[in-house]
Amino acid sequence: MNACHSCDAEEKSAKRWLRVRTITAAVCSFPLLLHMFGVPIPLGVQGVLATIVQFFSGWPFYVGAWYGLKRFSGNMDTLVAIGTTAAYLFSFYVIFVDPSRGIYFETSSVLITFILLGRVLEARSKALAQSGMRALLEMQPKAAKIRKGGGVVEIPIEEVAIDDLFLVRPGERIPVDGEVVEGISVVDESMLTGESVGVEKNVGSPLFAGTINHHGALTGRATKVGSETALQTIIHLVEEAQKTKAPIERLADRVSAFFVPLVLLVSLLTWILWSLLAKDGVEGLINAVAVLVIACPCALGLATPIVILVATGEAARKGILIKSAEAIEKAKEINRILIDKTNTITEGILQVEKVVLEDQYLPIVKTLCEHSQHPASDALLAYLKESVPTLPEMLAFHAVPGRGVSGFFDERKYYLGSAHFLEEQRILLHTLKPELDQEAGMLVLFAVDKLALGYFVLSDRIKEGSKAALREFKDRGIETMLLTGDREKVAKSVAESLDFDQYAAEVLPEEKAKYVEEAKTAGKVVAMVGDGVNDAPALAVADVGFAIASGTDVAMESASVGLMRSDLWGVIETIDLSKIAYKKIKQNLVFAFGYNILGIPLAALGFLNPIIAGIAMALSSISVVLNALDLKKKVAK
Repeated sequence: MNACHSCDAEEKSAKRWLRVRTITAAVCSFPLLLHMFGVPIPLGVQGVLATIVQFFSGWPFYVGAWYGLKRFSGNMDTLVAIGTTAAYLFSFYVIFVDPSRGIYFETSSVLITFILLGRVLEARSKALAQSGMRALLEMQPKAAKIRKGGGVVEIPIEEVAIDDLFLVRPGERIPVDGEVVEGISVVDESMLTGESVGVEKNVGSPLFAGTINHHGALTGRATKVGSETALQTIIHLVEEAQKTKAPIERLADRVSAFFVPLVLLVSLLTWILWSLLAKDGVEGLINAVAVLVIACPCALGLATPIVILVATGEAARKGILIKSAEAIEKAKEINRILIDKTNTITEGILQVEKVVLEDQYLPIVKTLCEHSQHPASDALLAYLKESVPTLPEMLAFHAVPGRGVSGFFDERKYYLGSAHFLEEQRILLHTLKPELDQEAGMLVLFAVDKLALGYFVLSDRIKEGSKAALREFKDRGIETMLLTGDREKVAKSVAESLDFDQYAAEVLPEEKAKYVEEAKTAGKVVAMVGDGVNDAPALAVADVGFAIASGTDVAMESASVGLMRSDLWGVIETIDLSKIAYKKIKQNLVFAFGYNILGIPLAALGFLNPIIAGIAMALSSISVVLNALDLKKKVAK
């Protein structure tokens, strides 16, 4: 948090100094402009005013040029510094050596003024582009009402600690992440999920910082504070995404690297040719300066990052956390999507539909489930509830993640898990095989020693909207593949009901990444959608990984895009945003390159003086920013 405040202070200071330098340049340049229109201004006064502009207002250009020189690369600051310095020094040459010629103090000073003015306008435009980020920051309450000593005290948000009890009245924003310990209410979580429908909250329900409590008063226990809250995590992810570069932006950087030396060469040739062919070295110098100014690649430098800035901010407002600029560029090319079943296209809440097992074994089943962390165990426990006792004398409990569990009761070993798990234990399933083949739900088998005794059938409800989203993928020509650890019959039933192109059943956690690699090897641009720890490797290796926010932190960290809504429409919205953003980037790059290609010859031939070139350069940068801001309207539609 302190680092953030430090960054904000530095940014504010930089903006303040930019305004001061710009105002100073404008005030000092005005008399020089008057001289150009015939108002007599003493040469000494002009020299002093030009010097202030050149070395106070124009100082950032020299600093930028020096950093570029240390890296053996040129940038727009190099062009501005060389161009304005040439006009500035030539004016002193005229004063002290050849008074018969005209001076160009107004050229260097007005040029610096216009470029600084352009940067001020760019900064304002960027601030507008970051309005989505500012909106997120403003959602964080500045204080929290904490229960202490039988009363309620208000403390700064930074002082809230884990396990503090906080009070949230109707209409107030929740200060930190936590869980409800008292009260019933409805909370607006649209800033996180994009869903306008309020979420009911009661004891045990999660609370998220920045969301709005609507109806009843709530008392929550703080579970995450400071930078650990969901809101601060979102802000951090968006900030990191805005710092990354898309491949097309790196191309622009490479072009700029050789573009600046080329411009310097063209500028030098302009001066030499005017001196030799037109016998007018002064005019040649002015045109050379105009070439340097018109070629300043600021529009080129802004073309991609300003679009990334707007796109990630707008995506965050819609509950889509894009963690890298590369994801924005890649998403538009997706032609195959691999989708994990549980929690992604289904609700992820299993229910027991059928029991084929004698009641005498249910206590053993319950005891095994109480030591397991698998969702199937939770479903069985919910079904068995209080009516079935727990056995205290279990020994040597063992769990195989994603497959099953085992334990000893009365010196006999009992198993609970998938058919694949039991087969690995060399347990005979032939007695149940005919019945198992007829079941369409998720099967959890129960066995003792080497004999299968019975099974449970569990089902997971399909999420509302999953079928429509799959239909949308198909209409766009995107291939879909269902990945699930469920057996063949379950996978086939779900895949057919949702019209998947392909499916893979009984997929082990470590195998999901293999399916992604196979699709990439086949030349596909692959997206993976998942939510759990077992999806993390596949999410990381996919061209674009989408993590459902209702899943684990590991999945969110591994993915390149986080979806705060637990459905597939966020994938579709990301693809649409990618297409719009990429179109804007291409428009900006074409405009920036086209502007330079047209402007440099005009300047070299003497059709643009440096002042007009400076105005045109500033306008080109502003045009690029305005084109990027138009993305807001496109996304809103």
